[in-house]
Amino acid sequence: MQKLIPVIIISFMMACTSSDEAVVAEKNTKIVYQYIEASVSGDFETMESLLAEIYVGAGPGLKDTVTKAQHIANWKGRWINDFESIDYNRTETVTKRITLGPYIGDWVSDWAYVTVTYKNGLPPVTFWLNSVFRVRNGLIEQSRVFYDTGDVMRQQGFTFQPPDSIQ
Repeated sequence: MQKLIPVIIISFMMACTSSDEAVVAEKNTKIVYQYIEASVSGDFETMESLLAEIYVGAGPGLKDTVTKAQHIANWKGRWINDFESIDYNRTETVTKRITLGPYIGDWVSDWAYVTVTYKNGLPPVTFWLNSVFRVRNGLIEQSRVFYDTGDVMRQQGFTFQPPDSIQ
């Protein structure tokens, strides 16, 4: 019996940790869903309320980073000048708690098939989007977006030509 007590205690502790992680993951997923819905509908107040003051957004380019204020201003500008609609079709959501390394925290990755329709004459574009969010204390602190910008540009009629040095 005495040998079973440590096993029971450890099992209980592991169950509590897993349960806590699941609860946090569910809450964070709801926050991310709210944020995405606000983004694709132009609800800037909700977007702003879900971003931490220390928010940093990154992507899709390696050097593309924005603060909270820049991020909201960018979205406002795009909705005012460019976007007619955004159709966001979620395909998968994955949560992960990272406990070691530079990206410690609770993360939500949201995958989607997105169609953007423009009001300025550009043709609509459709692309796969992967957005990753770190959420803490009910707010999004960090996000990274990944999508093929070259494919989006091709759909808008752009062409690519190698530099003369490669030809």
